[in-house]
Amino acid sequence: MFGHRAIYASSYGRDDKVEVAVKDGRWDWSEATPTPIKTLTCHIPISSQNVHISWSAIGKPFSTKNAWEAIRLKHPRVPWFESVWFKKYIPKHSFCFWITCHNARRTLDKLLCLGVVNSADCRLGCEYQESEHHLFFHYCFYEKTRKQVVDLNNALFRSHSLEQ
Repeated sequence: MFGHRAIYASSYGRDDKVEVAVKDGRWDWSEATPTPIKTLTCHIPISSQNVHISWSAIGKPFSTKNAWEAIRLKHPRVPWFESVWFKKYIPKHSFCFWITCHNARRTLDKLLCLGVVNSADCRLGCEYQESEHHLFFHYCFYEKTRKQVVDLNNALFRSHSLEQ
């Protein structure tokens, strides 16, 4: 969280264990330790007997994956899981799709409800309010592009109403 500079500034060695900062069952940080570290740790109780502080999952060595699995809330797998997280996925694309699946895109209509903006009107000259549905399915640029692609392929153009 604080990086190598905080370790260096605190006068502790890179390979020192947390227990070097414990004395007589209390936190005993050096004077050079950054204040946020002292503040964050002051609420962590320490037993006065055989101080041993560690992070572990029984029978497993430390890894960020094991730490994440230990602290996260587990939920059943959702039906669209494989559509988002699959082998060789592109993280940015998967994240954007994940946000969409959770209906969490910050479109103007949502920001208007939160009082962040004064208008939800589409900023690209459309007469509609910006929403996920408008941007992905009924945006004027999308309609024009789709018509051009259909025309180039000598196919019939079918317009979709905004009520669909």
